[in-house]
Amino acid sequence: MAEVLDVEAEKAKIEAQKTAGRWISELGLSEKALQPYIERAKKIVRRYKRDDEAVRATVSRNRQFALLWANTETIRPALYARPPQPVVSRRFKDADPVAKAASEVLERCLTFSIDKNNLDGVTRDLVLDYVLVARGITWERYVPTHGAMVYPKIPVVQITTDAGVKYNDDEGREYEEDDVTETDDGYEASGEGYEPVIFEESVTDYVNNEDWGCSPSRTWDEVTYVWRRVYMDREQLEDRFGEEIGSKVPLDWGPRTQDQAKGQDKDGVKRAAVYEIWDKCSKKVFWISKSWSAQPLDVRDDPLGLDGFFPCPKPLLGTTGNDSLIPVPDYVYWQDQAEEIDDLTSRIGKLEKALKLKGFYAGEGKTNLDQLFKNDTNMLIPVADWITMKEGGGLRGQIEWMPIEQVVTTLQACISLRSQLIEDVYQITGVADILRGATDPGETATAQRIKARTGAVRIRDRQNELARYLRDVLRIKGEVIAEKFGIDTWRAMTGEPLPTAEEKAQAQAQMQQAMQMAQATGQQPPPLPPGFEDMMKSPTWEDVQALLSNNAMRQFRIDIETDSTIEPNEMDEQERTVQFIQAISGFFAQVGPQVAAQPLLARMFGEMIKFAARRFRAGRQLEDIIDSTVDQITAAASQPPAQTPAEQPDTTPIAVAQINQQTEQMVQQGETERARIEQQTQLARLPIEQAETQIKGLALVRDNQPQVVA
Repeated sequence: MAEVLDVEAEKAKIEAQKTAGRWISELGLSEKALQPYIERAKKIVRRYKRDDEAVRATVSRNRQFALLWANTETIRPALYARPPQPVVSRRFKDADPVAKAASEVLERCLTFSIDKNNLDGVTRDLVLDYVLVARGITWERYVPTHGAMVYPKIPVVQITTDAGVKYNDDEGREYEEDDVTETDDGYEASGEGYEPVIFEESVTDYVNNEDWGCSPSRTWDEVTYVWRRVYMDREQLEDRFGEEIGSKVPLDWGPRTQDQAKGQDKDGVKRAAVYEIWDKCSKKVFWISKSWSAQPLDVRDDPLGLDGFFPCPKPLLGTTGNDSLIPVPDYVYWQDQAEEIDDLTSRIGKLEKALKLKGFYAGEGKTNLDQLFKNDTNMLIPVADWITMKEGGGLRGQIEWMPIEQVVTTLQACISLRSQLIEDVYQITGVADILRGATDPGETATAQRIKARTGAVRIRDRQNELARYLRDVLRIKGEVIAEKFGIDTWRAMTGEPLPTAEEKAQAQAQMQQAMQMAQATGQQPPPLPPGFEDMMKSPTWEDVQALLSNNAMRQFRIDIETDSTIEPNEMDEQERTVQFIQAISGFFAQVGPQVAAQPLLARMFGEMIKFAARRFRAGRQLEDIIDSTVDQITAAASQPPAQTPAEQPDTTPIAVAQINQQTEQMVQQGETERARIEQQTQLARLPIEQAETQIKGLALVRDNQPQVVA
């Protein structure tokens, strides 16, 4: 038996080595494919931050024009200005109380999670990567918080045998006497302990471009695995993977310091680079260290159960083709112009330094000229041989000035050429004047609107891509909240006043008991408690959980979107609000008289109002009030009007005779009107019949042979 166990253990060890080796090879291929992009991205980031010492040290470019920084800081606020706001609604906008309650619960949970986990800061880092290096990535994690260990009490039975006293539970498990406690109802033993979940979070992590990759693929649909790299110290390794494995994993990463460049890492700052790999084919997650090939650090089945499996959406990508997911940063397309601009900026700086008054003069006049150019105040300098100086052309004849006009002309040409290159960059990048806040005072308002519209068109695709990515992030976060969170977490996080099934059953049982007692004692039935009817009509938390935890039903009935993440326009918000109020008010004004005249129309018009209100985002907060008001109006209109005594029909013989006489008169009038209409119809037919007779006669004259059907 021991030999069999040893063989099985050896097979498991070999299999673990193969798994680790396979993923180390896959990571090598993925990183090799990304290496050119990563190196290019590093250079762009260094240029943006102006910390490239090699560039600053070059003689030809000791000055740079910060155009990359300027363009980046112009585009970033145009793409993103505020955190996304979740919009969770019923997919088909129909009357679905459970879906409506589930939508409200999920929307509140997402709103809390966005604020609690600082999604705004994560998104700002994401957008900076997107603008600079054309790729941004985030990673979703489910983080439960556990409470203190709980040991449940299990009823046990005392059994006396020849060997002594034993304690067993219903399933036959035996307990030691020291673990058993005697109570008034018998004996109890402490069961297996567990840590209850007291809080749950869905955390969105920002992932640096260097620390994320996927299988080399042409499109996102072809990706079979994604990975991210995290850095853990020894304590984190042991806490996450256990002391046996965590103590053996080499610390193979350290900060890039001068000592590390010499191969000497400082103690205390070293980390282990751990790769978290999500394999879509096997539906498993692997934790791998490239410096530890003995086995994976950990292997788990699908931890989140997401619809798309991956804990990250399709990356936020810039310019790509259909042949690869590796993007091309925008800076690449105007890098040549940027280098020329830097050269011209450096040249302009040197020419500015040359803009100094310089010249040559005769050596014997050195003392007088030094006094003239070094003194800042008004002064007169005596000249001993004035006649000779005058005959020599005076001061102008004593000095030969450098030709500064040529320097000025060259400087102006460099500035003009640089301005043209900058304008070329704006044409390439699409950073319009209106986006930079630059405008011509002589332009008309129409010209400025055209510029603004053109700039918006160039940047709209990026705004839509960012909105798509954030929507996918919220959908993944919504899946985690729906499938992993419990009712207690939802209830505490949202404050929704939904009852549980047990609470609803208890309230109903108490009401029935009160009704039965009143009936038994011959008293009037008690009035319904406040909110009782609303509780009975309201869905329960169990109903909401059943819908949210069912992935298919949740997608069928609930839709998760985001509102705009760009700077909101207050005028647009006010306009939409006014449109909503005008639409509802105008509709009530139009249908009110019709409902009063025909009460049966109240239900149809009421459903039309509900349908319209659900289409307005501004109407969601008022939807409950609108629904209840419309229901009350519909119920009131469907009731027959109460007849007062004066309105009761008179059944006396005289009244009956008058009614019969009026009825006969109405019948006679109807017959007379019918005869008149028939007479007019006959008169109208005569010209038509005469025309038909003439046409038939002409046809016979033209062809008097009968038509034969073959």
